Amino acid sequence: MTPAEALQFVLLAAKREKVQLTKTTQGRLLFLTDLRAYRYGCNLSSGLVWERAEHGPYNKSVGLLPRKVDVDFDGHAEYRNHATAVVSAYCRLGNEALGMVCKGSAPMRKAPRRGDLLDLRAVSTNDTSAPVTAPPV
Repeated sequence: MTPAEALQFVLLAAKREKVQLTKTTQGRLLFLTDLRAYRYGCNLSSGLVWERAEHGPYNKSVGLLPRKVDVDFDGHAEYRNHATAVVSAYCRLGNEALGMVCKGSAPMRKAPRRGDLLDLRAVSTNDTSAPVTAPPV
């Protein structure tokens, strides 16, 4: 799956929720979708390498990705389901509140400096994204 296809699943989920997303929000939701997919053992991800920025997880490519691409709904159904869950849970949060969720995620907490790569394997007892990204035990 390409990063553009992964973003397309976020955008399609937002369309179903009848919300429009800023590019910043799109990036944050894509990060949370990758995090949820990883934690649920999904073999698919956006393929983006996330790094710590002051405002949250960042990848400079997100703002440059095409917003309309054809996607394989059947072949990527599991990732699409993760995107739907994340968007449904967070799409109505404002940029500041969504930023706080992302900044409080374990990968962000474990990357101390700006520019550090985020490790989706990171865990933290105070992970603010856990209610949506952590699978039930």
